[in-house]
Amino acid sequence: MKIKRVKFRGFGRWINQEFEFQDGMNLIEAPNEAGKSTLLHGIYGLMFGEKKEGLKKRKEADWYDSFKPWQSSEYGGEIDYEYQEQLFRLYRSFAFPDSKEQLVDLKTGEDLSALYTMNKQKDRQFVEKQIGLSGEAYRRVGIFTSGMWTQISKRKEEDHSFHQKMVERMTKLLKNGANPDGLSALESLDQQLEAIGKSEYARHKPYGVECERERTLKQEVITLQEVRHQLQINYAQRSDIIKQLDASQQQVREWLHQIEQIRQKVADLREMEADTQQLEYLHKSKAQLEQRLDQWRLLEQQILDWRREQQEVAATREISTELFQEIQLLYKQSEELRKKLTQARDELSKVNEHLEVARSRKEQMSGVEKERASIMLSKLDDVEAGDLRYQALQYVEEEEEQQKFTQINHDLEQLGILQDEQNQLHEKKTIAHQEFLKMKTQHAQKKESSVPWLIASIVTMAIPGGFAFFHWGLGLGALVVPLLLLWQYRRVFVQDRSRKKTEQHQKKRMQVVLEDLDRQLQENTQHQKQITQVWRVRSLTDLLLKREEIQGSLNQSMVQTIERRNLEIQLEERKQEIEEWMKKHIRPVPEFSVSSWKESIRNLQKQEQRAEDQYRLFEMKSEALNREITEKSEEREQLELSLEQKYKEFGVSTFGELESWYERHKHLIQLHWQIQEAEKRYEDWSKQIQEENCLDQWKNQRIQIREIQSKYLGEVSLLQDRHRDWEYELAKAEEHLRDREQVRETQQMELVRLDKTLEDYEEQHARLPLVESEWECSKNRIQELEKERTILELAKQALEESSRQFQEDLSPRLTPHASKWIRTITQNRYQALNIDPKEGIQLSVFVPETGERKSVEHLSTGTIDQMYLALRFALLQFYSEMTQTRLPLILDDCFVHFDQDRLSETLQLLHQFSQDHQVILCTCQTRERELLNTFQLPHHSITLSL
Repeated sequence: MKIKRVKFRGFGRWINQEFEFQDGMNLIEAPNEAGKSTLLHGIYGLMFGEKKEGLKKRKEADWYDSFKPWQSSEYGGEIDYEYQEQLFRLYRSFAFPDSKEQLVDLKTGEDLSALYTMNKQKDRQFVEKQIGLSGEAYRRVGIFTSGMWTQISKRKEEDHSFHQKMVERMTKLLKNGANPDGLSALESLDQQLEAIGKSEYARHKPYGVECERERTLKQEVITLQEVRHQLQINYAQRSDIIKQLDASQQQVREWLHQIEQIRQKVADLREMEADTQQLEYLHKSKAQLEQRLDQWRLLEQQILDWRREQQEVAATREISTELFQEIQLLYKQSEELRKKLTQARDELSKVNEHLEVARSRKEQMSGVEKERASIMLSKLDDVEAGDLRYQALQYVEEEEEQQKFTQINHDLEQLGILQDEQNQLHEKKTIAHQEFLKMKTQHAQKKESSVPWLIASIVTMAIPGGFAFFHWGLGLGALVVPLLLLWQYRRVFVQDRSRKKTEQHQKKRMQVVLEDLDRQLQENTQHQKQITQVWRVRSLTDLLLKREEIQGSLNQSMVQTIERRNLEIQLEERKQEIEEWMKKHIRPVPEFSVSSWKESIRNLQKQEQRAEDQYRLFEMKSEALNREITEKSEEREQLELSLEQKYKEFGVSTFGELESWYERHKHLIQLHWQIQEAEKRYEDWSKQIQEENCLDQWKNQRIQIREIQSKYLGEVSLLQDRHRDWEYELAKAEEHLRDREQVRETQQMELVRLDKTLEDYEEQHARLPLVESEWECSKNRIQELEKERTILELAKQALEESSRQFQEDLSPRLTPHASKWIRTITQNRYQALNIDPKEGIQLSVFVPETGERKSVEHLSTGTIDQMYLALRFALLQFYSEMTQTRLPLILDDCFVHFDQDRLSETLQLLHQFSQDHQVILCTCQTRERELLNTFQLPHHSITLSL
């Protein structure tokens, strides 16, 4: 796998920033706080996504909030990488939880996202499924940060615990790096165990929460059982109260019967009281009759008084209501016109004052030329448009463009030469390859095997034995044949071995020739690539187009420079002309700004227009008021003439005198109607008195009163005493009845209270089965959590055992890779690194001077550092073979504490490692670049700045 390109649309400080990487060594050089770590975190995030691994629920990774874009709403980007000779582009948007991801084949443009199914976190895991490792596993194996080394490397070599700390770090690297997915699973199990909780008093964990809930439910069940007991007691109390209530109701019925008897006796006495009331009625009726007769006599006297008053008022002249209302309307209209005339004259005075002020202001503004102001505004628009055009004309350095044009011509010439050389090398390689195939064909045709001669000699060895059985001479003669066959076998065998040596020598020579041609082709291609990368093109044709673009830009810059100079002169002349005009009418002239000068001229125009509008408005108001005063004066004069004629008819001079006459006339009319109504009512009462025979009724009522008074004469006081005794007994009986009813009501209220209490208790008691069921569920849930915790602990033990087994199986597979890099790093001083997984993971080497096996913790500081780096390379190669993918190695400021010699050796090792794996090295210093250039080690350099 090789990373080709990374583009951040938004990640930390990187907004719409693109980075390109190449095969082999890539050096990222930047000072601290320039964004190295942000770049590496962004690469990791684009490869493996923003979700935290190993969780059931979707959750952001720990770094998610730390790298949100500073100045952009987009969070994410895209990464181009090569995997198994295919180019892919992976796009990610980190807008959690609505994040998006897409995988595209760059060669065909096909969207491959649907080929990768989603997991529970709704993540398709493109890179994880391709390389066979999770993101956490790759981080442990392929990413080497400064924190993994510098925390121990900062210690002094005199510190006795330094070696032990470094060996522990190497052991941890093997354990974690050898089985990173198993370690992630162990961490996940630990997190799940921690999430469940271990103590029943952990109130923030599910187990503790459920235990607390079980205790609460248990206490609630006990409380509800006490409610059930109290419910039984209250039912017994209710039964007693019902019995008492029945007794109270019986007593109430007895008292009601006794009261009824008393009331009957009281009724007899009340009959006599009715006669008394009849007597009182007769007295009242007699009084009413006397009152009616008095009113009849009083009405007769009133009629006489009104007739005398009518004769006194009759001398007033008659005025009809319609005529008076007409005169009154004219008088009111005249008064209203007088008031309006007064208001109009006052308002006219004020308007004339404002008119004089507006006339003076208009005369002051009459000196401004309207058309000239509009022309100045138009010229300011031209200045503004010219200024925009001036700013749009970018200033381009002609000298720089000329240098670019010269350089691209030179590179075009070099690229043409390199392509010619490339074609010649391809032709040579084709010829050499044909010769190599022809040589192999010839050798295959000349091949002669010595095996048949050996088989024939072995077979004929049995013949001399058969002849010797008959005669020893015959056997000796027959021995010549196998000897000849053996001699022929040896001759053919020697010729075959000599031919093979010759063939091998020729093959090696041809392979050297082919390798030399491949090396020359690679150098040629690299040189061409450097030229195209400088200009960011892909071919000679693109470079030719680039040259035409630069030439066009050079010509355009010359035209723009001339246009800018001419435009600058025109703008300055326009500004001077407008400023001269403004000095005549505006003081002080504001500092030049198109918007401020426009605003000043428009304000001047508005002031002139406002003064003219105000003058016209007040002039129109003055004319309208004058017309109104004239019209209303004429109308009032006509009304006054009409009123004078009316006054002369009635012999008055003012409306007040006429109104007094009208009031007296109204009073006379009112007296006339009152007399008529009173006379009619007097006649009606006289007839009624005669018809009802009121005088006879009054005499009869006097007789009845005397009869009733004589009937009870002498017995009234005795009856009143007896009546008062029965009333007292009735009141006393009713008081006893009220007491009994109050007792009954108290008992009924107590019964209602008990019923409400019983209702509340019944409602609480109804919850008892539900709470008992929840209690049982809670106890079952606790058992389930304990069972789940036990299962997780057993799974953890099994996973730890599996991890130990994996580490034991790892040793023979990892040792060849580690030993290879140990030999390279120590320059063959140590041939192999022994990894013993029996007791943890023990690391040891054989000391060449003594042949003794020694633990690495007894080696020197520099050697242990070399061992640690060798293990890093070995683990990455091991997983590359296991996943059949050459994984890239990422190093972030890992060598800041290396001295110059150790850094030189390490960079040369990284160069060897980069022949098979892509290496991305980040540094905040310049030593790495200087050493790479010193040793002429090829690398791709990326420089970041603050």
